[in-house]
Amino acid sequence: MDAASSPAPLPYRKILVLFNPEAGRGQFDKIREGIEAGIEGLTHEVEFVEIGPETNAREITAAARKNGFDGILVAGGDGTVAEAAAGLVGEATPLGIIPTGTANIVATNLAVPSSPREAARAALLGIAAPFDVGRTDDGKIFLLAAGAGYDADLIRDADRELKKRFGPLAYIIAMFKNLRAKRARFTLELDDGVRVHLHAKTVLVCNVGRTMGSLPLAPDARIDDGKLDVVVFRFNDFGQLLVLFVKAIFRQLKGDPAVQFFTSSWVRISASRPMPVQVDGEFIDRKTPIDFTVLPGAVQIMRPATRPALDFAGLAESAMKALKDIPGRRTDEPKPSVPETPAASPPVS
Repeated sequence: MDAASSPAPLPYRKILVLFNPEAGRGQFDKIREGIEAGIEGLTHEVEFVEIGPETNAREITAAARKNGFDGILVAGGDGTVAEAAAGLVGEATPLGIIPTGTANIVATNLAVPSSPREAARAALLGIAAPFDVGRTDDGKIFLLAAGAGYDADLIRDADRELKKRFGPLAYIIAMFKNLRAKRARFTLELDDGVRVHLHAKTVLVCNVGRTMGSLPLAPDARIDDGKLDVVVFRFNDFGQLLVLFVKAIFRQLKGDPAVQFFTSSWVRISASRPMPVQVDGEFIDRKTPIDFTVLPGAVQIMRPATRPALDFAGLAESAMKALKDIPGRRTDEPKPSVPETPAASPPVS
């Protein structure tokens, strides 16, 4: 057989598949069959490893290349994906995503197919490209977003049971339930000694465009630009939140006076009172002040070679259904906002 007729080499020699049995509503046998069908003929060897509370996915992925694996697939939700990615920071081993959790927003940002078969095949036939990682000042990493204030309150209330019922829409339901959360005076410190003071409901530090409920809250964010996109929300009542919600669906947040955008590779958030913090949709035992840093291209993520058009109509329909499940709404008293006043501050060491 000459070179022209020789079969193309397989993209990956040995694949490790991590799976979270709690994801996929207990249908992992079916999910495994789909993964196996998707990667058939694309690798010489595959090994499935179950992960859970007593298994450290971070340690497993960190040791993957030493154990002979040149690619990893992880079947689970955003929490499982982030834990697996944590072991690959600074490593060349690529990670592919099989979205089987109640929230699969990382997969949504990368246009990963929802079918396990198609997701596995798209990963192995797609490209492995750099993906920025956010990191808190105590070493916790995030792939999606972190934040302080109202968003942390709604993460707390979007509990596991609500997410099981509504998936990512649980965040949207909790968003409207927590309108009573009062605004605070925040101080943001950014690159080049820039300091901004403002009254706000919440401050989001985004690594990707789509975050809570898969809403495109940071429309200009890119996963490989070496920057964090800071989004400040200053709404007061239900009417303003509803307007922002609809604008977010159709990528029209920019220009609204209740939203401000900043870009920086380093962010420090402090506030007039200690504000709760969430990281990648997890309510953590931490309050402001807190620092966030970006690690440019820190992990290699497999993604489809082509990106399908996004289904805005489907997202809007799901959002309207979620609104029907919101209980009685109350609002806090509106307060006058303080315009941003950038001032010089000492350079960050």
